[in-house]
Amino acid sequence: MWWRVFLAAVALAALIAAAEVKWAAFSNPSGGPDLPWGLCLAGGYVYVVGYEYGALGGVRWRVERRDAADGRLVGVWTWDPTPLDGWPASCVAAGGRVYVVGHAGGRWALAVLDADLRPLAQLVEEVEGAAYSAAADGLYLYVAGYEKLNERDWQWRVEKRRLGDLSLAAVYTSNPTSYVDVAKGIGVDPATGRLWVVGGAGDVWWVEILDRELRRVKARALGGWLGPAVGVAFDGVGDAYVYGVGGVVKFGAEGEPLSEAKLRDPAGAVYAGGRLYVVALDGGYRLAVYGPSYGSLLARVDEIDLTPQMSGRVYVGEPPYRVIHQRAAYERGVVYAAVEAGAFSDVGWLILSISLTAPVTVSVVDGAGAPRDWLVEVLDPAGAVVATGRGRVEAQLLPGENYTARVHGPWLYNATFTAAEGYVAIRVPTAVVEVAVVDGRPAGPLAVVLRGPVEIRLDAPGRSEVPAGRYTVEVYAGGRAVKEAVELKPGETHVIVITAPEERRTFAYLLAAALLTAISVLYVGMRRATRRGG
Repeated sequence: MWWRVFLAAVALAALIAAAEVKWAAFSNPSGGPDLPWGLCLAGGYVYVVGYEYGALGGVRWRVERRDAADGRLVGVWTWDPTPLDGWPASCVAAGGRVYVVGHAGGRWALAVLDADLRPLAQLVEEVEGAAYSAAADGLYLYVAGYEKLNERDWQWRVEKRRLGDLSLAAVYTSNPTSYVDVAKGIGVDPATGRLWVVGGAGDVWWVEILDRELRRVKARALGGWLGPAVGVAFDGVGDAYVYGVGGVVKFGAEGEPLSEAKLRDPAGAVYAGGRLYVVALDGGYRLAVYGPSYGSLLARVDEIDLTPQMSGRVYVGEPPYRVIHQRAAYERGVVYAAVEAGAFSDVGWLILSISLTAPVTVSVVDGAGAPRDWLVEVLDPAGAVVATGRGRVEAQLLPGENYTARVHGPWLYNATFTAAEGYVAIRVPTAVVEVAVVDGRPAGPLAVVLRGPVEIRLDAPGRSEVPAGRYTVEVYAGGRAVKEAVELKPGETHVIVITAPEERRTFAYLLAAALLTAISVLYVGMRRATRRGG
C-alpha cells in the first residue's frame, strides 16, 4: 500500500500551492532573550504578544501592533504588573478589541486593549498558574491554561468570560493525572460550535471537546505522542487538526483520530484552501503543507524552506530554539507567524508574512453544463484582472479568498467563487428559446418579444440563447397578439409554437382566380380540339 500513498503524494505535489515570504520583521527590544508567544489579526493589523527582558533581569508583557501589509511597527504596549516575571501567551481579537491572556507573577492574568493598544481593562486573578490560550465566539471569551493544586499536581482550567466586562460565566477543570496536566490551546470549531481544548496529561497528548456551557463531550489521551499538544486548526466541515510536539493528528467531529503526520517542532498551523499549513522550527524556518488523508497517513505534499527567502532581508541568526506554542494566523491568502530568532544570549522576535497561492482552473459551462469558449476574466477582490482565457483559464490564486469570474457570453455574467486548489466550474445560467411557425406562412411581419431578466426581440423563427428566469412572451403575427408567461430554467430548451393564419382571400381575388382558371381550361380545350382536327 505504500506505493499508493507515494503516488498520491507525488500527484498532490504537482498541484501544490506556492509560498512566498512577503515581508519579515525582526524585533529585539532588549539585550536579553525576548520571545514571542502568540499572534492574532484584526482590522488590517498583526498583534504579536510575548515578553521582553527588563533592565533588572526580569521579563514583562509586550504587545506589538504591526501593519499587515508591510510589517511596519505602528504601536507597542508593555505591562509589568508585579516585580516577578510574567508574560502574555496568547491573544484573540473580537468586537474591535484585543484580548490578551497570560500570567503575572505565577497567577492568571488578562488584559483588554483597544485597536490602538490603549488598555481598557487589566485583571490578575487569584488563580495560581498561567493562562495559555484564548478563543472567542462573539459573546464570550474562552481561556485555557493550568491551575496549580500543589507543586506536583497541576490541572487543566478553562474559563468562560463575557466579552463586554470580563465577568466570569463558568469554569471547567480537568485533572486526568496526579502529575503536571496543562491545557495549551483552545479553539471554537466553526462547523459544530464546540470547544476543542488540547494540551498534555503527564507525558502524553490530551484532547477534550466541550460544549459552549463547558460541559465535557469527549476526552481522549493519545499514547505514543510524548509532550503536549499545543494548538488546533479547523477545516470548517467538522474536522480538527491538533498539532504539538511530534506532529499533527487529524480528528473527526466526534473526536475520533483519522490520520496523523510526524513533524518536528510545529509553531503554529492554519487551514486554508483545502490544505493544512504548519509553520515548523526544524533547524530553520519551514512551512509544511498537508493534503487529504490516505488511510492513517496525513499526506505531506510539500515542505518549503523559508530561510533562503529571508536572506539579506532580515536578521535570522542561529537556528531557532525548540519553543513550541500557537503562533500563526491566517487571513486573505496570507499566513502570519511569530517565531524566535537571533543568538542564544540575545533572542528576538521574527514576524513573518507568508503569501500562499494555489493553482486553480476556472472553466465556463452553459446552463446545460456544456463547455463553452466564451471569454472569461478572473478578478481579485480589488477588481483587478489577474487571469484571462477563452473557455477556461489557469491561475495562481490565494486560497480562501473570494474572486470574481466575469464571463463575456450572450450577455455579461459575473459569478463570485472562493479560491481553493483544484477545479472551479462557472455555470452561466442560460436557456434556449426556439420559435417555430406551423400552418402556413404568417400574414404580415412576425415578432417575438421576451420581457424578463433581459428584453429580447426575435424577428424570425429560430433559436436564441437567453438568461434563465421568468419571462412574458409576446407574439405578434397575422395581425394578432398573443401573450404567454413562461419560466425558463437553466439548461432548458423552450419551444414557442406559433399557429399563424394564412393570408385572407378577398372576393376580387377569388373572382380573378376563377376567371384565370376558366381561361386556362378553355385554352387547353381549344388546343386539344385543333390537334384532333389536324
